Amino acid sequence: MAFIDLFICGLYLLFVIFLGFFSKNHIHSIVDYLVAGRKVTPYLGVASLGGTELGLITVMYNAQKGFSTGLSALHMPIIAGIVTLIIGLTGFIVVPLRRLKVLTIPEFYEFKFDKSTRVFGAIILVFAGILNMGLFLKVAAVFVAIIFGLSPTGSPLIIIMALLLVLVLFYTLMGGMVSVVVTDFVQFILLSVSLGLFAIILFQGIGWDQLISVWESKHNMAGFNPFNTTSGFGFSYVLWMIVTAGLVSIAIWPTALSRALIMPSDNAVKKQYLLASVPMMARFVLPIMIGAMAVVVLGDVDALTAFPAVALRVLPVGLLGVLVAGLLAAMMSTFDGYLLCWSGVIVRDIIMPVSKSTWSDAKQLKWIRFFIVISAGFMFYWGLFYNGSDDVWDYLAITGAIYFTGAIPLMIGGLYWKLASPTGAKASLFAGLTALFGLEPVRNFFNIPFDASIIGLTSVFIATVCFVAASVLFPKKRVLK
Repeated sequence: MAFIDLFICGLYLLFVIFLGFFSKNHIHSIVDYLVAGRKVTPYLGVASLGGTELGLITVMYNAQKGFSTGLSALHMPIIAGIVTLIIGLTGFIVVPLRRLKVLTIPEFYEFKFDKSTRVFGAIILVFAGILNMGLFLKVAAVFVAIIFGLSPTGSPLIIIMALLLVLVLFYTLMGGMVSVVVTDFVQFILLSVSLGLFAIILFQGIGWDQLISVWESKHNMAGFNPFNTTSGFGFSYVLWMIVTAGLVSIAIWPTALSRALIMPSDNAVKKQYLLASVPMMARFVLPIMIGAMAVVVLGDVDALTAFPAVALRVLPVGLLGVLVAGLLAAMMSTFDGYLLCWSGVIVRDIIMPVSKSTWSDAKQLKWIRFFIVISAGFMFYWGLFYNGSDDVWDYLAITGAIYFTGAIPLMIGGLYWKLASPTGAKASLFAGLTALFGLEPVRNFFNIPFDASIIGLTSVFIATVCFVAASVLFPKKRVLK
């Protein structure tokens, strides 16, 4: 990068670090640290939701999908936008859950069912969540390595991962959710503009006719039709995206759902999701289009490195620096949101419910920060040693499924079905563990012939059947008054 690009990156990172220090002065309680005191406006909430979900990892895996599968990947943003709009209109899941004023999803498990369901659900959630973010650090380091002209393998990758980890830990330990929300607002604007300009510049240099021609010659209609069996997707995958890119990423996944929990009212939650339908779609569209167009510019390269490689090739001085700065800041707040979420669940939903001691806010903050460091250490280890070859997005979907295939029937049933019982909840959570068979190393070990999407959909079906059957056969006990 040119000197001006490096200067922009350095200046912006200093600004973000300053926000971390600034945010620390606004942390007075555990509610401030985990949900920003529930004082966030819908407009700021949209920027926070969009900023966290439009992180560096999001851009990289969507560009990878676009580079690998072409315009057929655009079914993902269409699904995300429509489902977010529907949830904004109806308040499905997010409004009744916010009304309970819980800080974490497992808190709802105890409110609706019992303490043992809370602890069991929290253990599964943490296991799936930490496994899910296991590749975040490595993918971010690959981006940085390519941008700065270094090797995305070997010792340069390890050094970059270590440096990024130190930066992320400092930022997270300082400001909690307050720093996330403040930074998200700035980077949401910055990334929206810079990614939009990136896509326009690429498109102007390529043109629609050339883009269509290249993908026709490369994959015929499979590059445009996700239902085509050779597109890399297929009918089962599109259904899987309705669950993952749609319902789960908006209303079930904890880091996104936490943005509903920080809203001050039911109407504010609905307004937030209505407004967020466009950025939730755009976070897929822009990087997918950039990845698809990168094929024309780069030819055959590693799909994961396509985004930074084409950025170096086509972006002018100045805009490249703004884009890289925004993505690095987005990386920090995304990591921050995830580390906060899982560490908060470990302390508040696993340790505290089984502990007989008193937990002050100061004690909770101390232990949450301790588990932030532990979780970050695992992310460093897993990024170095995991050897799966699935696309990053498919890895994220199936690791997350370990939690959400059991959580979908549990949360919907718990909020809307009076017969939902603690036994049904536990059965659903346990059945959701069948999603583990969708993880590529596990599939290979057991020689499972089905892809991850079919296994994930099957897990949702099994968990739903187990939830309903166990709730009917073992109803909740009535409390005598």
